[in-house]
Amino acid sequence: MTSPTDIFRDSVNAMLCNVHTCLPGIVVSYDPATNKATIQPALNKNFTSGEVPMPILESVPIMFPQNIKFPVNEGDYVLLLFVERSIDLWLSVGGQVTPTDPRKFDLSDAIAIPGLVPFSDVTGDYNN
Repeated sequence: MTSPTDIFRDSVNAMLCNVHTCLPGIVVSYDPATNKATIQPALNKNFTSGEVPMPILESVPIMFPQNIKFPVNEGDYVLLLFVERSIDLWLSVGGQVTPTDPRKFDLSDAIAIPGLVPFSDVTGDYNN
């Protein structure tokens, strides 16, 4: 028999499956004119029925430190951050806005920071 505690725990775990905070990703394409990238999250979802790749994310803004831009290429790794609230309106107009969509930590509200690499790809010839 399933206890109320088990039901509650399973319910919370099911809800957390759709809360995204940050993940490594792989650049599929990047348009420097619009600063938008298409990115494949690098971690699959793992279900009891098997692994499922996460969907490819479109129109992800790339974040550069203090507007210092550098090349972003297909196959580069990035750190995907998922903003707490919808960023659609803010991306359109900037400033302080009130989100018009109730979503939270959604895949569609990703930003990407280039430079994250797995330890297996660290070459040591970075310009410090």
